[in-house]
Amino acid sequence: MFLFNVWSSLKLLNLLKKNAEATRLVSYLSHHRNLHNSVSVGEEKVESKRVRIYTRTGDKGKSSLLTGERRPKDDAVFEVLGTLDELNAHIGLCVVYCRSLERSVLTAKLEDIQSSLFDLGAVIASHCSNSEKWKGNFDLAKFRFEHKKVEELEGWIDELEGSLPTLRNFILPSGGLVGAQLHITRAVGRRTERRFWTAFQHTLPAIQDCKDQFETLQCVGQYLNRLGDLLFVAARIAAQETGSPEILYKRPS
Repeated sequence: MFLFNVWSSLKLLNLLKKNAEATRLVSYLSHHRNLHNSVSVGEEKVESKRVRIYTRTGDKGKSSLLTGERRPKDDAVFEVLGTLDELNAHIGLCVVYCRSLERSVLTAKLEDIQSSLFDLGAVIASHCSNSEKWKGNFDLAKFRFEHKKVEELEGWIDELEGSLPTLRNFILPSGGLVGAQLHITRAVGRRTERRFWTAFQHTLPAIQDCKDQFETLQCVGQYLNRLGDLLFVAARIAAQETGSPEILYKRPS
């Protein structure tokens, strides 16, 4: 299941409501953001109706993107979205662990990343394989993921690294319960990045004339790359905060 941010325009919301699966996503997101009665879009409010979690529209092995395009569930784009969901779940577990610590510097950052991954998923799910069709659908182009999010991760990496001892050896996944979980999360993040490029490495050259979509997808790839670095540094910070030793690599004798 993919959860997305509140849609950026009333027109787009109406478009999504025509699709049963997208309607489910809007209602589910509204529920989890405590918007039980309505979804605010600009100055207008759209009444949100409770719908069943199951829709039966995917029973034959296909599902819909936000463009309305239906693809097989083993499509590369859905593989990215599923792995992204897995990554977000792992980060959620890291947040739970960090909250158990006293004033961890990681908690707020990880929570912010979780929300950013929602937005990133919306970008991927609103990708249109037909660039001409994309040009005529500017509402979908409002699903943007801007470079400032990449710069934010870079700032956090620099900030966190400043409080760590210089790394002079390879370290093995370790650093106590929180550190080890962050290393697992880092590995899932790198897999998410690989799945993204499997799905989109041939798409980007083909859509260079469609500036919004091209730049947004580029930022998604950059964000996933920086996120892997951030999670590595976060694992080291967690080891430091919990007083857990990092295990150094030793050449087998």
